[in-house]
This record gives sequence, C-alpha cells and structure tokens, in this order.
Amino acid sequence: MNALEINKRIAELKLSDKFVFWPEYTEESINDSRKPANIRYKYRVDVDQKFIPIPNDPKTINWAENIAEAWELFEENPEVYVKKLQYVDKKIDYECVFRDSDLKVIGSAKADTAPLAICLAWIKVKESNNA
Repeated sequence: MNALEINKRIAELKLSDKFVFWPEYTEESINDSRKPANIRYKYRVDVDQKFIPIPNDPKTINWAENIAEAWELFEENPEVYVKKLQYVDKKIDYECVFRDSDLKVIGSAKADTAPLAICLAWIKVKESNNA
C-alpha cells in the first residue's frame, strides 16, 4: 500500500462517522445535493495526495508520513510498542506491535518508517475487529 492508500483506509476505518470521501470536491460542490445531509465534515485528496478535511478544519491529515499524526493511532491502545531495527547491512526498519489486554499480538507490521509501521499495524487491528 502506498501512503495515499494507507491514509484512505485509515480514514475509512477511523473517521467513517465524521468524514465522507468526496474526491470531486470543489468550492461549488460543497452544497451538492448528493452529499449526505447528516455529515458535518468531508475530506478530499489534495495535489500532494494528502487528505484535507473540509470545510471546518484546513489541517492536512497524513498519518502515513507524519509521526505526530501516526502517534494518535499509536496512543489508542495501551499495549503497543514501536522499535527501530538496524541490520548488519545498515538497513533500518521500524516495527510496531499492538497487543490486547492479555498481551496477545493483535496487529503488527514492519516498514521503512515509524509512521508507516504504526499505520499498517493499526489497520490490521481495526480490520480484524471489523471482521
């Protein structure tokens, strides 16, 4: 999965009650009759492939590449760790592991960056909860 796909999946899992994917958003479409009336916020993908909530919060959401935003996912579970793995050939990976209250692994992932590892592990947890 690339960063855009990861961000989209997180938005679908985390924000489904607050956000609606509206890729054809323009200033004129804010009042489009096709949008659900009970949704207060929407987001769109901007030119940099990042999610932007609109119209109330101009902050860009980019869990997959921003450690501060990925950390919000990390903090949702009290039993979680992320560690840096450095190999003999100088390659560096990050591993994130989420555990349940019995310390059983419920989601884990390795990636090139800590935000990616956190996001991928979080997605596994949420998808297994929704299964």
